[in-house]
This record gives sequence, structure tokens and C-alpha cells, in this order.
Amino acid sequence: MLSNIKEGKLLAIIVTLNFILKAIPAFLLELGNDEVYYWTYALYPDISHFDHPPLIGFTIQLFTLNLKLNSEFFIRLGALIFSSINIVILFYLIKKILDRTKAWIGVILYISSIYFNIIGGWMILPDAPQLLFVLLSLYFLYPSILKKNPDRKDCLKIILSGLIIGLAFLSKYHSLFIWFGIGLYILFYNRLWLKRPALYISIILTLLCILPVYFWNQGNDFISFTYHGDRVSLFSKIKWISFMQFNLGQIFYHNPINFILYVLAIIWVLRSKEQKRNHLNISLLLISFPLIIVFTLFSLTRTTLPHWAGPSFIGFVIICSHWLGEKFKEKSKLVRKSLISSTSLIFVILYLGLIQISTGFIPMGDKSDDPTRLGRYDFTMDMYGWGQTRIEFEKFLQSEGYSKTDYSNIKVISNKWFPAAHLDYYVANPLNIDLICIGDLSDIHKYYWINEERGNYDSDDTLFFMTSSQQYKDPAILYPYFHSDLKKILEIKRRGVPVKNIYVFELKQKQKL
Repeated sequence: MLSNIKEGKLLAIIVTLNFILKAIPAFLLELGNDEVYYWTYALYPDISHFDHPPLIGFTIQLFTLNLKLNSEFFIRLGALIFSSINIVILFYLIKKILDRTKAWIGVILYISSIYFNIIGGWMILPDAPQLLFVLLSLYFLYPSILKKNPDRKDCLKIILSGLIIGLAFLSKYHSLFIWFGIGLYILFYNRLWLKRPALYISIILTLLCILPVYFWNQGNDFISFTYHGDRVSLFSKIKWISFMQFNLGQIFYHNPINFILYVLAIIWVLRSKEQKRNHLNISLLLISFPLIIVFTLFSLTRTTLPHWAGPSFIGFVIICSHWLGEKFKEKSKLVRKSLISSTSLIFVILYLGLIQISTGFIPMGDKSDDPTRLGRYDFTMDMYGWGQTRIEFEKFLQSEGYSKTDYSNIKVISNKWFPAAHLDYYVANPLNIDLICIGDLSDIHKYYWINEERGNYDSDDTLFFMTSSQQYKDPAILYPYFHSDLKKILEIKRRGVPVKNIYVFELKQKQKL
């Protein structure tokens, strides 16, 4: 049996090794579509934003020292550090409510999850701070919420958990489902808490955290909620492809090996009379299943991303740790092989992804000879070639006779939040050129407000519309009130082979809007 000191050292080694293995690709790879978009939240901070609450922007500001360290690694650093903290919290949470062996199993399950360790622990997405606060809230909720005779310390923990759930909400709205699950558990299994003022104080603290998002939306016609409401309608034609993509995506995101283990653990809970009476497992199932069920229903009528339900799987990690911990006593070799296989799989995927993005060793994308489709359907192009684009665009400006002093009168134009955010971070911002996104609010998202900050464009500005062959758009169709003149095709190469074209059009206004 490990002593507490040796236990702490081993945990520190695991956390550090996991951090290093993820830090290498975090340093080497360009930002993805969503990651670079959330950089704009840090560039133009606010108490809330069009499609998400503000905490992801504040996270980026914190770890980049307000964008003074404006590189991919430091932008992702918040996710890397939060992920490391999450592993420690999970270990001590499971150790507290179960035992040490099961805590180690939980750590391995967490690390071997693509969602927990990569999407929410390597990429800088709102899931990164959300997972930190979801785990912290569970750490303080358990075992206090299960007690039939809680003391003052338990009440204080419940109050603190309300504040933490509020912070999780400031990362992603659906964090409130924690309260839904806990509410169901209290209502059906532990009504004593309904008599405790601590519960209501805790809920009030959560509601206070919601106020910034409410006030921002009040001043913007509650656009965030109408936007998300349109995304999740239940009253549309059934889309079985969306349903399959969502469910298969969840299996992949949580690691196919782990997913099978979760299913077996849940069956163990549901079939065992002893486990049915285990209030810990009951409460974890109530926290986990509602959000998964809701998004599964949404996926029947709308495109629903698998990671939206991701935090709910923390409950399954704990339940699976319990089950595997019991199995470990009888079949230790089988449990070890399963955990080693699942952990190996995630890092194989991560580093194969790094190699694929950097080299393109597996041919992908559109096979058409049309240069406006080069790189289309090759998702690796989202994280490749943007630094090259800046170099080639600057060469183009110099060949056209523009000096750096002329850049203040140049505007880069884009039509959608992607690739606008990539062009902004990698091309316009480093050259001190403003990027303006022109299009419907549903297409440009936060750029509607960024345009106001930047002042749109003046009649004497030189406007360059840039579009990638990944999602080529004809400016003559997008902007019929402009004359468009193709000035340059920037050829992006990987290992000396063209993999993407960036089209640069000059736009000249026909008439004032």
C-alpha cells in the first residue's frame, strides 16, 4: 500500500508526464477553428458573448497575460493546467467517496478519454474551465449531499458548491444540469436537504453568477438564448444521420474501450440489488443521464456535437472506477490490460494527428482538379497553413507597393466567423490590419460586435476579401454591391506540395450602403 507521500509523488509524476505529452503538440500545432475564435473573446472581453458565457475569454487572458504571450502554446495553457488540476481533484474525490485503488482507476479512465484529456484538456474550448468547475462542484457536493444527518461543514460545502456551479455556468450554460440531477436526488432520496437553508443559499449563489450573462443578453435582445434555441428545436423532421453522428461521436470522444467499460459498469449498477440501494451511484446516474438524454433527443432533429454532453460522463467515470475496482480484486490482469490499452490509444491518436496535420501522410480531401476546392473535406487543413498565409499575404502587399504605414488604411474582409478568426489571428492582427466580417449574424457571430469596435470600413480604405479553397466563396455573389477583382492566389504548401489556396480579391464599392 502506498503511503500518502508516495501517493502524492506518483500522482505528480502522472500529471507531469500527461502535461508534457500534450504540451508538445500544443506548442507545434496551429489553432483549430473554435480555438482561434475564442481568442477573440480575450481580444475583446465582455461580461458575455453571442454564443457562450465569458469565462473562456478570461481564461485565455489569464494565461497569456492579457495576450502579451500571444502564441498557440500560451493560448492553450489554461486547458493544459486545468486538465492537470482536474486529474488531482478526481483522484481525491474518488478516494474520498470510494477508495485509493478506485481513485487510480478513475485517473486512468480520465486521462484515456479523448473528450476529457484532449477536447477539454488540450484544446482551449469553454469545456476546459467548465470541467474544472464541474469536478470541483462534485468534490464539495460529495459525500455531503448523501448524508442523512449533515453537520455545519457539510452545509458550508453545499453552499460553496453553488458558487462553483455558477462558475461552471459562466463557462457553458448546460452546467446547470448539475442542479437538475442533484435536485432529482434530493427530491426522491434525501428530502432532508429541503429543510436546510444551505441548499437555498447555494442556489442563490448560482443565480448570482448568472446575472452577467442575463444583463448582457438584456442589452442584446437575448440573442444568445434565441440562437441556442434555434439550434436545439425538438419539432423538426427526424435526421437519423445527425443522430448517428452524435452517438458514434460520443463513443469515439470518450474512447471506444472506455465506452464499453462504462456500459458494463452501468449494467452492473442496474442489475445489482445492492448497487441499486447505493445512493452514490444513484446520484451519479441522475447527474449524468438527463443531459445525455436531452442532447440525444436534440440530435434527432438538429446537428448536435458529441462533446456537448461530455461533462455528464464524469459520473460514468466514477461509477466505472467503482466497478473496475471491485473487478480488480478478482481479475487484476484483465483490468490492467483494459486500462493500458485505452491510455495507449489516446496518445497514439494524438500523435498520429500531429503527424498527419504536419505531413499529410494520409491523402485526404476533395480529389477534384478545381483549384477552388483544394483542401476541401481535409479537416487537418483547419490547423495548418495559416502562418504561411501571413507570410505570403505580406509578400503580396509589398509587391503591390504597400508599406507598413499604409496598413492602417487596409481592411481584410471575411464572410463567416471561420475562417475569419484564423485570418484575424494569423494574418491581420500580426500586421496591425483590422479584419471586418460582413454577413448575417448567424454567420459572423461575435464579429458583429467586433465590427462595431473596429469601426467597420471607410470609403478610402483598401479592402481585400480573403477566402480559402477549403470553403471557397465568390465575393461577387456574397457582396453584389462591390466590384471584385482577383489580385492574388496564395499557394499554401505542405512538404512542398500545394494543399490549400487562399484567394485575395480587392473589393471596390459600387455605391454606399
